[in-house]
Amino acid sequence: MADNVTIKGLGAKAKRRDEFSTTAIEGSAWSTFKKAWSGVKISRIFIVAIICALFCAPAVVWVMMFLQYFTKAIGTSFNYGLFDGLGYAGAGALTSGMNTAEILGAVRYYEYAVLQYAVLIPCIALGAIGIGGLVTLARKSMFEAADKPIRIFFEGVKQSWLPAIIGGTLVSACIFLVVFCAHVFTAYGLGLGGMIVTMILSIILLVFASIYAFYLLTLNANYKMPLGSLLKDAFILTFKRFVSNIITALMVSLIIGLAFMLTVGLGSSGFDMVAWSFLFMFGFYAICAIFVSSNQKTFETVMNDGIEEREAKARTQDAYAAIRAAKAAGERPVKKSQAPQSKYVNPKKKKKSESAKDELAKEKIDPFKIEPIRAKGGYTAEELAKIEEDKQKILAEENKVTIEDLSAYTDDDE
Repeated sequence: MADNVTIKGLGAKAKRRDEFSTTAIEGSAWSTFKKAWSGVKISRIFIVAIICALFCAPAVVWVMMFLQYFTKAIGTSFNYGLFDGLGYAGAGALTSGMNTAEILGAVRYYEYAVLQYAVLIPCIALGAIGIGGLVTLARKSMFEAADKPIRIFFEGVKQSWLPAIIGGTLVSACIFLVVFCAHVFTAYGLGLGGMIVTMILSIILLVFASIYAFYLLTLNANYKMPLGSLLKDAFILTFKRFVSNIITALMVSLIIGLAFMLTVGLGSSGFDMVAWSFLFMFGFYAICAIFVSSNQKTFETVMNDGIEEREAKARTQDAYAAIRAAKAAGERPVKKSQAPQSKYVNPKKKKKSESAKDELAKEKIDPFKIEPIRAKGGYTAEELAKIEEDKQKILAEENKVTIEDLSAYTDDDE
């Protein structure tokens, strides 16, 4: 499937979390990333980063304790060390002792590494809760709505603590797997080839687990949805948006790689803490801003249209449900006022009337002051009726004959 194709069924149960859930941001992902920095003051980011560091404190404390107290024991407490029995060294005894010490040292280092990163799994999961707050802050900053960053941070922690724990546990488990593969093959002499293959596979799994974890946080910050739908949609987006996700992962790896390079370059001089402090103060927020800006563009493409359609359908269903409830309660639902329907007019008659009106308009004749139509001779119907009445009166007078008039004409014989 192409990277910009709408994914069917994605976000089927997602709802708006706020007014920004379906708001499109103009510009590219890079401009969106810059808005995440310009939408909040650097001093506020620094304060929020310190609060986030408190969530990461157990992981930091455990790593410091492990480096100070546990790793010193490696190579000094073997039952059979490198220099044991050198005073009685025979042929091949020195080589055998060195090999034995190397093997025992690899096993001991493997055991300590497994212990260290096993304890880090819940510590990293706890730190991921603070990362969830940074994701919410970066999202609000893109919309220039981060006027109260500390409050927004804790709102994000409250909303995303469960997805953060799930994603953080997955990421820390993948880190443990990488370390396990790096040491178990050496400790037990299982072969270099197997170590290389398993290391590559575990690192790839770690990359996708990190992308998946940030999809959990960004989806949860942008939408309200059940946990099952959240886990499913994040999994789909992790693999369906492959190109965008790989580009985002490369951008994030630059920041993490820079921090590690500074740490290695500075060594144990004490200045290596500057690199780690920079990563905690601004690096984590930058990582969150990269994922948020990239994922926000993804949501505009594959999520928002479906949410708006479902909301319109839901409003229609609610309206019909209200009408049915009113009818069931014996109430007559109020109907919306409708415009009166016009009376049907025959198109032919309508055309004749319109042509007549046009002719009257041309002649500038008022249709309400038109003289009555006259019959033949120039008389109106009323005038003809009056003439007919007068004619009947005259005929009646001419033909009037009484008994007195006839008496004058009697016969002489009588």
